[in-house]
Amino acid sequence: MGSDLRADQSTISQWTQVLTRVKLPKNWRFYLDLHPRFDLEPSSTHGKEGARQFLVRPAIGYRWSRYFETYVGYTLVENYSPHNTEHDIIEDFMYTRPQFGLPALQRLRAEQRFTEADGEVGHRWRYLYQVSIPLSTSGKVSVVLNDEVFFHLNDVQPSVQRGFTENRALAGLGFSLSQELALTTGYMNQYREGRAGNVDRINHILYVMFTLNLDSAT
Repeated sequence: MGSDLRADQSTISQWTQVLTRVKLPKNWRFYLDLHPRFDLEPSSTHGKEGARQFLVRPAIGYRWSRYFETYVGYTLVENYSPHNTEHDIIEDFMYTRPQFGLPALQRLRAEQRFTEADGEVGHRWRYLYQVSIPLSTSGKVSVVLNDEVFFHLNDVQPSVQRGFTENRALAGLGFSLSQELALTTGYMNQYREGRAGNVDRINHILYVMFTLNLDSAT
């Protein structure tokens, strides 16, 4: 799957995600995802260390049953090195039923991606599976494990070809800080396959996520 890795083809980064979820009346839902990403060292791809990306992702959805929700939203992706702006339309299908007695989440996300530099629309599917393993009877501390696989459905020249392109795997700890606020932090490994003449790359990520759950239902 691509070329052998060299030392300069790996990167160390830090990603912070702030996810706010709001319960609306009559089973409607809203979330806002803010996601700054930073490179902690220079790389041959992005140049010097510093701000790499900033994502803003609002979405509105509906809870169809105890376990199943769907969302439609938009993602603004600002890339800083090199500078480029991406506009995505997204559709989320989320299933949160426990498995093997453990809290589990499955999410299928469809994306229609428009990058201003390319002028083409890329279609991508992402599948995430996550499980939490409580470390205390109160459930306030858990081991969090997830894996997300990325597939492109079409070629977007010159750098993206259809098929498997990326995998993200996370191992971390989750903390319930209050009834409304949770924290997840750990190590994420991002593997990007070298396609269209590019080389395989691995990104070692210090990942921090804050989840704020709000209830505005009346």
